[in-house]
Amino acid sequence: MKTLIKKIILLKNPTKNEIETLKIKWAKGRALKRHPLNSEILAAASNKDRIKLKECLLKKPTRSGSGISAIAIMTPPSPCPGKCIYCPVGENSPQSYVGFEPAARRGKLNQYDAYLQVKNRLEQLQAIGHYPEKCELIIMGGTFPAQPFEFQKKFIQNAFEAFNNKSKGSTHSLKEAQKINETAEHRVVGLTIETRPDFVFPEQFLELGATRIEIGVQSLNNQVLAKIKRNHKVKTVKNATKILKDFGFKINYHIMLGLPGSDFDDDLNTFIKMFEDSSFKPDLLKIYPTLVIKGTELYKMWKLGKYVPIDEKYVVDLLKKIYCFLPQYVRIMRIQRDIPANFIEAGPKKSNLREIVEREVNKASINTKEIRFREVGHRIYDGQLNLKLNVFEYVASRGKEFFISVEDSAKNVLVGYLRLRFLSNNKNIAIVRELHIYGKSVRIGKKKSNKGEYQHFGWGRCLLKKAEEICKKNKKTEIWVMSGVGAREYYKKLGYIFNKFYMKKKIYSL
Repeated sequence: MKTLIKKIILLKNPTKNEIETLKIKWAKGRALKRHPLNSEILAAASNKDRIKLKECLLKKPTRSGSGISAIAIMTPPSPCPGKCIYCPVGENSPQSYVGFEPAARRGKLNQYDAYLQVKNRLEQLQAIGHYPEKCELIIMGGTFPAQPFEFQKKFIQNAFEAFNNKSKGSTHSLKEAQKINETAEHRVVGLTIETRPDFVFPEQFLELGATRIEIGVQSLNNQVLAKIKRNHKVKTVKNATKILKDFGFKINYHIMLGLPGSDFDDDLNTFIKMFEDSSFKPDLLKIYPTLVIKGTELYKMWKLGKYVPIDEKYVVDLLKKIYCFLPQYVRIMRIQRDIPANFIEAGPKKSNLREIVEREVNKASINTKEIRFREVGHRIYDGQLNLKLNVFEYVASRGKEFFISVEDSAKNVLVGYLRLRFLSNNKNIAIVRELHIYGKSVRIGKKKSNKGEYQHFGWGRCLLKKAEEICKKNKKTEIWVMSGVGAREYYKKLGYIFNKFYMKKKIYSL
């Protein structure tokens, strides 16, 4: 293995294919049945060589390229309140999954045990060269809030015990597990819960430690919602969005393209409406082309000729138009689901739709403002960045929002941002709904950084200071922060006190 390690290190700016070719030749020369995994090479390397190897061997750098490692776990199969016509139900898998998606397979492998799933995922990330010290826990599978609240608390408590390197059942309550995590090695700085617009329980979400809520909106057309048997209306989406924003949660809409009853213009108008009508304006998006899966009602419609699925060109052409007008406060999290292609009977099958879309956006010289497109961890630029603070104000869900960013506008590169909200129901309090610095994930306690790293350089403090100045100017008495459990220590150092789910600070006396 030492010979292989030496050859890899000697390569200058190697591509993935060059490294794979070198590994295959090395394995063939030793009559091995398979070539070594990157994790095996890293494990065999000395500490000095491991540092050099990580630059070229680190798999899937986007797992922590946005500063945080995502840990997705799946809940056990359970009844879902929805009866949507497109929704698959795989064998021994939660509603809306076929059972062979990466997260679903990990769930099955670990008997859908939250503790085992987290332990397994942390070990996987460490094996391929990541340091999952700042993590976002994502709860997937059916409609989690439809399950008994005591089950929800226990499920997340077990997940926290794994992050805390404690044995399962070692803590007496979720609150105790969360307290330990404030200073744990693997800190949960964000917690995401997926739900429907008609299953929104903000007080319970706060107790669970959630910071982001993903809502299955699917469409902003009542006729389409009725046709797919969604069992809620657009008004429900408006109400859920407002309530959750006033509690300080980040809002992620799931939107589907090409649903029955919709066409290209209808889909385009959905996104125009989403950002022109102040009742919506989500912070994040997951965009899913409608896929025909065997066993669904939609599959029967397709077989009878009552539904015509969209194709890849439809998605690319539509998103090129959407990228033109997306506001600077929106991040597209995903384009396409994780369903394996062999389970898709009709509809776009390529898993790299985002890559295709972004390539076309670049080719068309579209100067998009969408967050992920501009992130310093993904954006390619020349020379040094000229970073400045920008403040963008807008009205959403009857409240006033401030998107405060650190960016180089000329190069269209974004380093970090803060979402500040003046509540629609309280004139004295403002809430920081999110504070995020991009770039490579920097280990907790590290002071300096290398190229591509922007964490721990004071940009978070700078953004928070600007938010406090805006609050003082507008005579807000308190500023609250929607903080992940593992980020509480950071805010304590800046004068914030934990009180009833939020980090709080008095900033103005009337």
